[in-house]
Amino acid sequence: MFTKLQDSIAEAVNSIFKPEIEAKKNCGKGNCRGQNKGYRSGQQAVAGELPLSHCHTGDLLAICRIVGRGPVRRRLLEMGLNSGTEIRIVKYAPLKDPLECVIKGYHIALRVAEAGRIIVKPLNS
Repeated sequence: MFTKLQDSIAEAVNSIFKPEIEAKKNCGKGNCRGQNKGYRSGQQAVAGELPLSHCHTGDLLAICRIVGRGPVRRRLLEMGLNSGTEIRIVKYAPLKDPLECVIKGYHIALRVAEAGRIIVKPLNS
């Protein structure tokens, strides 16, 4: 009886979370449902570009632009996150916020919200 209860619970959990798990598996392949996430309203996604917050550990990327205005954008630009700069994601924190990147030889930790403002494209290296 106990194994039947376990099986029914497992089936219920799988039916609830299976769409989310499949979406996360396909996300790295460019099939994200929220691919425009990280863009401000009125801005369109360009083919091959995505927010830094959507990238994976170990990815080597080039910065295309920083979206938005204000002190956060200015500070990111002052730290050297300029267009064309190479950036590599070293690791994510255990709860996926913040993420650690290497830019111009130094390590920087960015909140996921800040990383969503940085639009990058993958490098084929």
